[in-house]
Amino acid sequence: MPADPTQIGAYGRVGNYLTWRQVHAAYEADDLGLAMKLIESIGLEESMAALQLFRMIDAELISRNHADLFDASDLLTIEADRGFPEVVPDYLAIRWDECVGRVMARLQLKEMPPVLLTVLVPDANASWVPGRHGYCVAKRDFYKICIPSYLLGDEPELDIAVSHEATHALIQYHSGRNLPRWLDEGIAMRMGGHVEANYRHRMASSESSWPSPEELDRHYSVDRESDDGARIIRDAYQQSLAIVDYMCSLQPESKLGKLVQAHRPSGILTALKMSVTPRSATEDALENLYGLSVSELFHKAKP
Repeated sequence: MPADPTQIGAYGRVGNYLTWRQVHAAYEADDLGLAMKLIESIGLEESMAALQLFRMIDAELISRNHADLFDASDLLTIEADRGFPEVVPDYLAIRWDECVGRVMARLQLKEMPPVLLTVLVPDANASWVPGRHGYCVAKRDFYKICIPSYLLGDEPELDIAVSHEATHALIQYHSGRNLPRWLDEGIAMRMGGHVEANYRHRMASSESSWPSPEELDRHYSVDRESDDGARIIRDAYQQSLAIVDYMCSLQPESKLGKLVQAHRPSGILTALKMSVTPRSATEDALENLYGLSVSELFHKAKP
């Protein structure tokens, strides 16, 4: 996910702050051409936020220039290379329906938001996305999920990626985008069904750290291209999964859906409180549904 554009300096020099906000607004509107022109007008900043946003815009713009749009349903549009076989959009729609149906049933969430599913062309380097083979971004009126084209030849991995990214769209929609990153990723990892086999052993052997909630959220924003960054990101995903798995050992898995919905503001006063103390919704929901504070959950979930 792109960094918060309201944080002055997040994308580099303060003098370019307003332009980067315009870049972010264009990207949120899915106007990729305008977003790229704005970046070209000021040059690419050296900040990690700027680099990550540029990579996403570049990959999506390259793919769009080679793609056609296919309306699979009222809630799903597929953007795929016009050179792909004609069966690709229908195949993706089938895999989408099966994966999303399973996720919604497991979480007992009834409504899916509109989604644009984009297949990134081979020329679009998605190597900065670790393990999940894609990413989900909240746009102005819909959610956009991007997956690389090589997944079309590996249905089990495609299903993992689609389930994971569709979960992001689903739970962000039902939470009002108020979930902390560690919880968002943990639920998506569980719904995707992929886990590193030796992670818990490494954790129990103290070969990996166990960051606090705030530290864990920050770990998702490190440089994913470096060896250390790749390890930190990998461990962040696995820690988030371990925490959610522990929660599911205490309560039925479907309780995660209620936890997600409990983050959605129910009125002006609630929304104001959450804007001032965004963690309070998670604290309240965890204590009501699981009988634990966030700090207690992190302590008890550690292998």
